[in-house]
Order: sequence, then structure tokens, then C-alpha cells
Amino acid sequence: MHYAFYEVTSDCRAASIDEWADYQLSQTAAGRTVQGNIAAFVALREEQASLGHTLRLILSLGGWTKSTHFSSCSKTHANRQALVSSAVALLDRTGFDGLDLDWEYPVCCGLDSNGVDPADWENYVLLLQMLRGALDVAHPTEHKELSIAMGMSPAVTGIAPKAALADVLDCIYLMTYDYNGDWNEFTGHLAPLYPDPAYPGDPDFHISWGVAEWTAAVPASKLAMGMPSYGRSWYGTTELFGSGATPGPGTYWEPPNGGEQLGILRYDEIISSRFAGFTRSWSDTAKVPYLHGYRNGRPAFITYDDPESIAIKARYGSAAGLAGLMFWEASEDSASVLLLRAIEAWNEGSVLPPPATLPPPLPPPASLPDGGDASPPPPPVSLSPPPPAALPDGGDEGGAAALVLALSSMSPYQFRKLKTTASASCNIESPTGACWEDSEQYFWADMVGALEKMATRGVAGRTFFASAAGSSDYAVGLANLAAFLAQTMQETIQYDACDENNWSEQSALDMVSAKGGSPGEIYPASAACGQLGQSYQSYSCPAGGVLDPDTGETVPPEEVQCAVDPDMVVVAQTSAQWYGAPPPLFCAPRTAVPEAPRWDVSGWCPTQGTSWNQAEEWAAPFGSMARGSIHFGPAASTASVPAEVLASTPDYPSYVVGSVDQGTGDACLLDGTCCLDKDNQRAGSWRSCAGGCENSALPELNVGSEARTDVEGCCWWGRGAIQTTGVCNFGKLNYFAGKKAAQRGKDALFPDVDFCANPGAICQPEYPELRWFSGLFYWLNDVQPYDVRGERYLDVLQAWVDNGMDPSDHSLVDFASGVVNRGCHDAPFEGVGGADPCGNGEIHAWEERRLNFKHIWGVLSPLLPTRRRSLLLS
Repeated sequence: MHYAFYEVTSDCRAASIDEWADYQLSQTAAGRTVQGNIAAFVALREEQASLGHTLRLILSLGGWTKSTHFSSCSKTHANRQALVSSAVALLDRTGFDGLDLDWEYPVCCGLDSNGVDPADWENYVLLLQMLRGALDVAHPTEHKELSIAMGMSPAVTGIAPKAALADVLDCIYLMTYDYNGDWNEFTGHLAPLYPDPAYPGDPDFHISWGVAEWTAAVPASKLAMGMPSYGRSWYGTTELFGSGATPGPGTYWEPPNGGEQLGILRYDEIISSRFAGFTRSWSDTAKVPYLHGYRNGRPAFITYDDPESIAIKARYGSAAGLAGLMFWEASEDSASVLLLRAIEAWNEGSVLPPPATLPPPLPPPASLPDGGDASPPPPPVSLSPPPPAALPDGGDEGGAAALVLALSSMSPYQFRKLKTTASASCNIESPTGACWEDSEQYFWADMVGALEKMATRGVAGRTFFASAAGSSDYAVGLANLAAFLAQTMQETIQYDACDENNWSEQSALDMVSAKGGSPGEIYPASAACGQLGQSYQSYSCPAGGVLDPDTGETVPPEEVQCAVDPDMVVVAQTSAQWYGAPPPLFCAPRTAVPEAPRWDVSGWCPTQGTSWNQAEEWAAPFGSMARGSIHFGPAASTASVPAEVLASTPDYPSYVVGSVDQGTGDACLLDGTCCLDKDNQRAGSWRSCAGGCENSALPELNVGSEARTDVEGCCWWGRGAIQTTGVCNFGKLNYFAGKKAAQRGKDALFPDVDFCANPGAICQPEYPELRWFSGLFYWLNDVQPYDVRGERYLDVLQAWVDNGMDPSDHSLVDFASGVVNRGCHDAPFEGVGGADPCGNGEIHAWEERRLNFKHIWGVLSPLLPTRRRSLLLS
């Protein structure tokens, strides 16, 4: 919360403009009486802290009427020093948490009484640098925030030294409002999101221009977008962009000020009975409302924001990856109608609303406007398991039980997924607001439940290694879990993926081409059969059979692996969520889907919360459902599809066939032949290829090395925290832990789950532990027993623990990353080069995996047994 404003005096002091109100006025706050506004806010902060909330209080200097002396007080070292010293002293007097400078404006464009200088921007940076240093010296153990408010006129924003400002500031508050007001002789929008070609003023006077200007030069995580809780008004016309306008109806003030301040209105007043006879209209170009009507017989026009436009802007800010939103100012929206709607919309998700005059669709995330890569890179090639090794000792049961108890007793860790707008620079240590939001697929309790099964009971004679035999010291188990979670956070959790996504974008096809394979088409439906040159249904169990540790016998492969059923129909439970992302993978017989289409990311789909949702009457099937809420899935569900659509397309594969080459938009949506692939779909449609769209084919990975142009029998894509693929692995799950194990009379962990008949069970919500269980099954079978060229995973694990458990020692995580990502413990790092002993390529995202390990070890290490923790601290 910013308390505005304090002034900058002619002798360069930061001073109160009302000492009595700030420090003496009797106030009731947080259930007690205090003296002054400052004390009232501090009491409120303390009350919020007692409730577990964080409220930060910021002093704001300047503003429109108090910027007179900024220029002179920034011009010389002595003046800067005087202002900085008094500002720090003022902050200490109040006990607030930071300072905000609102200089309106350097060089130009403020009040005529303001001092200006051509070197204002350079001097402003020097002032802020000095202030930052002084705050750090005065408060060496506490970070005091430093921010500024930024005007959005091209004459201000266009010449601001953006990078230099961002380097010293915690946040820059973009004043994305007051683009028009009663200083104009024509009406216009107060805060248009997008430009209107009919606007008679500066074509850059709109929010999207300003946000683009700043995000091109400054991390979005340092920017907040301004929202007005007031309106501007004119008399003389009821028309948008009407001429001959004069200041309109305004705010009434009680004595002693009294009277009406023409041209400006609080939101509270705009929605009051005072303007009940006015008509609300909507600009679908600018995405804002306006009112027009007659006041005391005079034509009048009011520009403002309401909950609808605020929600669209909040989603826009979230989609842009901004740090948050800023409202000017709280008293104008006393019921917090706009504020609460903004918070609600921000948390609903990152939805970028299109202008009404549609531009070309946004490109795939590999080339989003901010230069980032919002779509995750393609996953690594999942290679065949390493050669069998001696079965490791799972450790002592006491250690396993102690590990599970420790994990169960801690506050649940919140796994996080990347926002759909997250840039390529985001990693686990990046700010949550810009990069991360809570996972909807992966939860701590489910992980602990699956780990308990694997650590105490195990599968096929293997258990999760929690401690050395005969020991209850579970430090090695925590380290083993950290190595596992570091991989899952990279492979699946950050994408909130349980099912494999369709990753066959151009960069993935290039990888196959570079290895001499046939790359196929971008985003083909046949990616379900295998990606990056693989053929999942061809990944059979070894011809020599599979060892059953319970009997010591070798079981023929056909008794373990799943049989490929050409008539099986499966639709993935989850799929990628970035803008225009391909829909879920699916498999179906050729009789249902003769040829695999490919996904085209372009086109706009009418979705929730957009202008398409404003019609008063609907054509079938939209009589009772909002556009965007009609969709197939998740998985095979048709619960969100009306009967009119199901009459012609009873399931998802038949819908896909009917939607090929239909494009996007209103017409095909109303026909039920587009934009129904997933919830609130924003773009994309299926396109055909002559003879079917091919997936990638690579001789050393794809048996037969021939691309697929259909999806028959292609139901064995990856699923789970570390993704299980192929008929052998799903068969092992079924044979040792699922329905077939129960049929064999075994104590099956999941006796009711037939992993062969229903491979999608791993990702279904009724089995929340399975996504973790399948990943741990892989870990027990491929990572823990790894023993190649004399290097054993368990030896490296124990050595890392014995050597002090230092997260800067990357030996453990690098070893695990190589095994998981390339099937080779000493594979070269991506971008670094070096020898490739296994010939499987470079480890993808090795730095991110290291950061994941460091982060999750910081979460787990407080659970270490007392002796180990004391050694760690020493």
C-alpha cells in the first residue's frame, strides 16, 4: 500500500504536507486508538501479520502537484544528498517498508510551474542510485523497497532510460491511465487497452503500446500496470471521439472544499443513482466501457473502467508476465469492487484478449513478442534402459519408515508450474508472480503416499533406497528423493504435465533431421505413436524375458508386456496450455481416424470473457452454455459437449475427423466443428496432409524407421512424473503392481488397475498417487540399479551424503540427470560439448536441474536426522 503524497521542498527535503493528519489525528485501527494516519497504517500491518498476511507500507513522494522541485533537487550532488538523507530519515520516522518516487515528469509534460532540465533523466538515475545505496546502508539486514511511478506518454516513456532505471529499482509502476481527459476538446477513452483507428489523438496512446515499450527493455517481473478507479467526463457531446467537448460532471466534495470538481468522477459516483439514466456502451476495439446520456439537460460522456474491462486488463497483465497491478486510488472504489475483480481475474489465469480487429494470431511461444520462450522445449529422447545390474539393497525398513514419517510431518510443499506466459529465462528461483503458479496435477501428499508404498513395500523386489542396511539414518533417502524430484520438476511438473505433450515443434524435427532421420510434420496427431524418432508400441520387453524376483524365474516377454490393441481409443487426460498449444494426444483405429491430421496453432477461437460472449441470444448449441465452456475432455469425457454436437460427433476422434480443415471462428464453432478440443481453447485447428501427417522416424530408435501417418494402436505415450512409455513398461506395472499381479495371487499395490487395458489410469484424478508411483517405478528400475563402466548410482549417492551434502557439489544431480535424460551418467552438457561415451547426445537443461536440486534440497534438508543436521550446520 502506497501512502501518497509527501512533497519535495525547495530546499530538497522530503516532508509531510499535513503533519497533523499524518501524526496527530486520532484514528481507530485494528481495534485500538492511535494517533495519526501513519500509526493507523502500522497498526493495520501488525494486524495483518498476526493473521499470516504480509502488508508492505510505502511512502510516495511527489505526484502531479508536488513535483515542482524534483529537477533542481536532482541536479547536483549536494542537492541529491540532501533529498536522500531526508527521505531515509522520513522512512525511519514512519517505520514504513520503502519509498516510491512519483516525479511527473522529467524533461517535459508536467505542470508549467515544474522545474525542468535536459539532463533530468540522467540526474534521476543518479538520485535513485544514491537513494538505493543509502537505504542499504541504513538497513543492512532488511531490504527497503524502492520504486517509481512512470508516465506513459510517448514523450515520457519513449525517452526514459529504461534499463538504467530497472537496474536500481524493485518495481516501476506504469501509469496506464489518463490517456484522455477534459484537457482535450474531444472525448476519448481514459485507459484503452488497444488502439482505435478512429481515435483523433496520438496513435500510441493505449496500454498495449506502453507495456510493449517497457517489456522490450525491462524484465516484466519489475513492472506493474496501473488501473484507474475513477473516470473522466465531458459536457457537449454523447459521442465517442465527439468534438466540442468541455469538462463534464465531476466529483462533489464536502466542505470546507465544497463544490464540484468538473471532469473527474470516483467509480463510486459513476455507478451511483446520479447517472442511472445513462447508457453503457462497449468499445470492442479498446476493450473498455463508456457512459453517455444527459445531465441536467446537457449531453455528457463518461469514460471509465468497470469489472468487465478490469478483468480483461488483469488477464492481459498476467499474460504479459507483469509483477502485478496498481490502482489509483483506494478511496474512489470504497467497496473494492474493481480491486476484487482484478484479483479474481488475475488468479483465473493468463488470458490474452484479442482486439476486435484481429491481427495475425500470436506465434507459437518459441517467438513470443517478449523474446521469451513460453512453450517448454521438447523433452529429451527417452532411451532404452541401461544394461541390467545387480539388484541393490533397498535399505533398512526403519530408515524407510522414519523417512516417510519426516516427510509426512512437514508442511506440504507446493509444487509449481510455469505460467503460460513465462519466458525462457524463468527457473525455479525466479519470482513466482512472473513465472510460476500452483500445480494442478502434482501434490505433496500424493507424492508421500506413493513414496511410502515404494520405500516400505516396493515392487518386483525393489524398494526406494532410504537408508543403508541396518541403519535408520535416512539422510541418504532424503538425498535420493531430492535427486528424483529435481528430475521430475524439470521433466513434467513445471509443465503441469502428466500425459506427454505433443512436442513435435520445429526444433524437435530439426533434432531428428540432424541425426539423419525423417522429421515428419509439425505437431502431427501421429506424435502419439512416438516423438523424436521413437516408436512407443515397438518398445517391447527383452527377447530373453523379464526376471520375476519373487520366483527367480524369467518370464517370457509376451506374458509381461501389453498387447497392442488396434481398436483401443484413448484420449490424454492432460495437455499443454500455452497459447495455441496442441490438444491432447489420442489413439484410435484407422476405421475411426483414417489419416492423422496436424495441428495448426493459428486462428482465434471464441472463448470465455471475450467480446464473442456479449450476444444477448444464442444459436444452438449455445442456448445455455458460454462459448469456450463447450469442449471435449479431459480424456474421453463428453460432459461439456451439448447434445446438438454429440449427435454428429459422439466422441473426440470423430470430432477431430470432422474438424479437419474447418479453420476457426464463429461459424464452425456453432456447427460444432472447431475450437472444441479443450477447455476455453484460444486458438488452433486440425489440418490435413496428403496421405496423412507423418511423425518423426529415426533408424536407431524407431523400429522399422518408418514414420506413422495414423494413430492406430498408438496409446503408449509417456505418463507420470517421470514419464513411463512403451508396452513393456506399462506391462511391467500391470504384471508386478496392477491387476495382473492380483490375478497371479500377489499382494498388488493397485489390484483394480489394469495398466494394459487402461494406460491412462496413471493420469486419471481417481488415482492421484499413480503419477508419482510410475515415476518412482522408473527410478527403482533404471536409476537406482544403474552400474555402467564401474560407476554406480548408489555409490555416488552415498558419497554425496558422506562428503557433507553440499548442494554446490553437483556430482549427484549431474549423475542422475545424465541417466534420466540420456541414459548415460557421463553424457556431455548441452551447449558445453565434450565426449559422448554413450552416443546419446547432450543433457538437456542441466543447469535448471541443478537449480531444482538446490531448491528442493533446501526444502528437505531441515528434515535431516539431528546428528546429520548438526554436521551440516557445522
